[in-house]
Amino acid sequence: MRPRRHPHRPHRTYRRPMIKRKRIRRLPEMEMEMHIPMHVVTKEVLTKLPAKSLMRFKCVSKIWSSCISSPYFRDRFLTVPTRQRPHLFMCLQDVNDHSSSVTLSLVPDANSHDTPSSSSSFVVDLTIPRMRGGYICQNLGGFMCYDLWNKPLIFNPATRKLVTLPSAIKFSSKGTVGSYYFGHDPITNQYKVVCSVGVRLTNTQKVRSHHRVFVLKPEGGGSWRKANPLHPPDFIPHIAARGGVCIDGVIYYLGWTADDSCMLVSFGVRSHDFKMIQVPRAEELPLPAEMNVCLVEYGGKVTVVDQTSLRDKGRIDLWALENAANPKRKYF
Repeated sequence: MRPRRHPHRPHRTYRRPMIKRKRIRRLPEMEMEMHIPMHVVTKEVLTKLPAKSLMRFKCVSKIWSSCISSPYFRDRFLTVPTRQRPHLFMCLQDVNDHSSSVTLSLVPDANSHDTPSSSSSFVVDLTIPRMRGGYICQNLGGFMCYDLWNKPLIFNPATRKLVTLPSAIKFSSKGTVGSYYFGHDPITNQYKVVCSVGVRLTNTQKVRSHHRVFVLKPEGGGSWRKANPLHPPDFIPHIAARGGVCIDGVIYYLGWTADDSCMLVSFGVRSHDFKMIQVPRAEELPLPAEMNVCLVEYGGKVTVVDQTSLRDKGRIDLWALENAANPKRKYF
């Protein structure tokens, strides 16, 4: 049976307590934005992007454009390690016709971050503008310097920008040989192109040579200026060979004197000073003119690669320059 309610006890009703709702004030749009410091954007975001994306992001704002174009960001971008494999270029030139050449490139696989496999192959690269018949002189700091019909051209593969310099080679007589070299001074952050012109006189068999320097400016312009080398024995007139390297603000290249001696020539990009060291040769080599040598950078040092004994003995000699007067030899 249900219990009966007391007749005199009033019936109670329960009400839920009222909850006071606070009105949320809507902040202005400017107060809701998150401000990220520009140095954080530069260090953590922009430096890790590919160069093509950076060129597009210059249109975001004037701040981004000035930041990406600044020398600080350029140096920072080059020092940050990238996940992409380097783009390898190779230039083949006809020994019988120096005006005929072809440029090959090994395009990195976007799906692989390992070293190139044995099945990788070079393909003819037609993306470099005005490269038909040109010769790659040097690669430095992401820039490519190549010679086309005696005119030096500086090409940036990332931005696809090409700068053509006026020719510094004048073929006044038969036997004139000219070569271009690309250098960078890390202290002043200047890029320079050096031209070495040598000629062998047919009557006396003597060699004359002179050098000119072109300073690259961000705003463009400039002209060739004559460099004043020292006199013998510090400087000997020579005919320069193609292909040089630039290490720590010094350009190195090989030159041949009138007596067919092979010399290692160094040129200070900032000081414009010349120095020359005679390249050692194997004892069994009778004539210096029979040497087959070239220059590379090995272990951070300029190294002369002697391929003279490669065909007969299967040996390559490396002469690494430890200091100004002590090249050390290695066999391979």
